[in-house]
Amino acid sequence: MTFQDDDDWSHPERIAAQVALLRDPPATPACHTLAVRVHHDLTHQWFGYRPVRTHASSLMVRREVVQRLGGFLRVRKGADSEYAERIEAEVGPVGSTEVPMAMYRLRQGSLSRSDLSYHWVSPERLAFRGSYRAWLRAGRRRPFPAPLPFVRGIRQRRTARRLDTAYVADFAADPVLEPGRTAAVWGLPSGRFSRRTGLWHLERPWDVAAERPEMHERWFDRVVEGRTWQALARTEPVHADRVVVLEPSVLLVEGDQPCAVTTDRVQVHLLPEDEELAGDVATVVRRWFGVEPEWVRPA
Repeated sequence: MTFQDDDDWSHPERIAAQVALLRDPPATPACHTLAVRVHHDLTHQWFGYRPVRTHASSLMVRREVVQRLGGFLRVRKGADSEYAERIEAEVGPVGSTEVPMAMYRLRQGSLSRSDLSYHWVSPERLAFRGSYRAWLRAGRRRPFPAPLPFVRGIRQRRTARRLDTAYVADFAADPVLEPGRTAAVWGLPSGRFSRRTGLWHLERPWDVAAERPEMHERWFDRVVEGRTWQALARTEPVHADRVVVLEPSVLLVEGDQPCAVTTDRVQVHLLPEDEELAGDVATVVRRWFGVEPEWVRPA
């Protein structure tokens, strides 16, 4: 079984090349081809991007693998990437032709184009990817909550529309080895009858790296294991009764962007080194939530 996105182009010999790859060695459960990134008119001057990438929609899968693992997740986008990782986790490595045999057309208005740009991935897609990877690590025991843009109009477990508390911080560090300001959050219960808790990961403005830091996988494990925790993004229409900002500096990275999260109350934890940020942080809080921040100065 294989697939073809309706706005992409495949070489006439793509299918034959992938079938040959599955025949030798015969244990290969699935394979991809590579693709050249192109504009809508098939020109490929995409400055800042690698010209060639793995072509997710070219996935070719043995029928017995589909019978064993089931089909795609019921989501609007990203299902092909999840399925390839599911095969890797539960069956074996996914092969590759190692040569481009497709053109991956990037055009405005496509379903996933707004999720991706140069060195940037939308927060919902990061939350979706982190959640399904934790779901695979947990053996797919129960459905994980998917962000609204991925399941709108589909009967699938989705993120809750209302939370008791949303915690805002940089959650990229290991909460066990480097708990830092998030130590108290890690110690909160996550059982069935716990309070509904959101983890809102934002980056520190001065942590510059080759790759953007995502929320650590242990936090996603907690989201998938419990029924009352979820990853939160500023673009989701969720209401939190209380927003607790554990690291004020993280509000400065995306403060000029729109925020769909609403709340009645914002508590901002200020350590001595954060005092000089108070004015800018207050401006973001007013812009995003329309309320005055409550300053909490931990002893």
